[in-house]
Amino acid sequence: MKMMNALFPSRKKLSLSLDGTSLRLLICQGKEVIDWVNLPFNPELLREGLISNPAGMAKVIRNALRDKRIRERKVRAALPGLGVLSRLLTLPPGGDIRPGEVIPREARRLISAPPEENYLFWQKLAGPEYERRFLVLAVPRPPLHALLETLKLAGLRPTAIELSSLCLARAVNQSTAIILQAEPNLIGVVIVVDGIPVLMRSSPLTGEMLLPGASAPRLAQELAQNLSFYDSARRENPLPPDAPVYLCGSLATDPELIQTIESTVAHPVKKPEPILNSPPDFPTSQFMVNIGLAMRDL
Repeated sequence: MKMMNALFPSRKKLSLSLDGTSLRLLICQGKEVIDWVNLPFNPELLREGLISNPAGMAKVIRNALRDKRIRERKVRAALPGLGVLSRLLTLPPGGDIRPGEVIPREARRLISAPPEENYLFWQKLAGPEYERRFLVLAVPRPPLHALLETLKLAGLRPTAIELSSLCLARAVNQSTAIILQAEPNLIGVVIVVDGIPVLMRSSPLTGEMLLPGASAPRLAQELAQNLSFYDSARRENPLPPDAPVYLCGSLATDPELIQTIESTVAHPVKKPEPILNSPPDFPTSQFMVNIGLAMRDL
């Protein structure tokens, strides 16, 4: 099988994210980063961090594909987690309990997400059969529809759509992690425990834009609030003090940010080290969402 893989190398795979105010395209072949695009676009194409002008955004994507001579049309795309609600749900063991019937009912009770306004997705988590745990997501319909329409107008065929928060958790690839996604128009926090994203929050910045060199206090405050919320809800099992913080996004390289976060939340800041092989000039922190998409089947 290894010889077959050498004779017939894996095809190039295209991933796309629109977190923040930049279009990010990543082309990988297996574990190798081949090429990438980081293209700022007009923030008016978004409303509260989500696509509000599919035709305009599709034009940005088409131009980027043409300028870089990217021929791939199958794409893996990330959906920002703004407005998405998540819960961990445990079902009792037994063949008489059908997840397809129980989970929607329990989700309506626990998440309070109207089914006519949200799509419900769930995935069984790894673990012993007697623990049958599921990650349940309520995803608002309009943002997903807008992303799908944008991809169609851009001439792309999505093979996978995944939440940015889940992509970040996969890209960091740690059993325990605190992830801060720092973009000019949104702040995201993901907490991973035992390899499971137990908290995923994305907050749009309405009426303000974070700027490099001036965003550290705001980002540290947002992270501290989320960590306080998590620990207060789990007083008997809070995050360990050595749980690392991983910075992602276009503002993650701010030198002041690392010092401010370590002094504010008392958790060490570590550099993400994804399993992909990339050139020295590849801006890893900005492409963590795309990296997570690329790692789906690695």
